[in-house]
Amino acid sequence: PMDLKVTLNGTTYTAPAPMMREFKQYIKFLRTAARKREEGQEAVEEEFAFIACLFQDKAVTPEALDSADFATGEQLLNGYSQWLAQYMPKQTAKNGVSR
Repeated sequence: PMDLKVTLNGTTYTAPAPMMREFKQYIKFLRTAARKREEGQEAVEEEFAFIACLFQDKAVTPEALDSADFATGEQLLNGYSQWLAQYMPKQTAKNGVSR
């Protein structure tokens, strides 16, 4: 299985398997992103807030992620959806998660 990791201030954090709480946050993020898209906006802050919640650790906050380097931001942004896909039923992962 693929891991989702981030290193902040010399400490590496690994996201545990997501639970229903994170699934609810995912649905909330998708709906917010869709609404913002309709308004011609991006949901970047909300996306990184969702990524931070995946780590289930008080040290991994959106503000803490702001202090990470550019490469870390790119890695998290491109990696979290692949990481989540491994926890979704195969049919869902294969067909995408858009609603």
